[in-house]
Amino acid sequence: MAMTLITYFSISFAALFLLALMITHIGKVLGECPDAVPGFRAAVATICTAFVAIGTGGVFLAAVVVALLANEAIFALFVGLGVASLCLGLGFTQAIANLRAVVKLPKAEAA
Repeated sequence: MAMTLITYFSISFAALFLLALMITHIGKVLGECPDAVPGFRAAVATICTAFVAIGTGGVFLAAVVVALLANEAIFALFVGLGVASLCLGLGFTQAIANLRAVVKLPKAEAA
């Protein structure tokens, strides 16, 4: 069981880290847009931090699935990783949608 959880957490947190890295990279690219609102970098940091916080909670909640299916280690690992991937993917999509919405704000509204 311990090896299953170690594998689960290693893969899940690696995915979380890489997706957070992608959010900051996409935010950097969007921030170079001449129409980007002032304070866009702060919005990127806030959105990325929120993604990591919520994603960490999702990874821990999905770990419960792994623990509940302890008798079937490989099944538990794949179900847990599937749930974690789904949660992280949905969170990533929402984070990028928020970044795009911030870029498109009229400059008068952003201030």
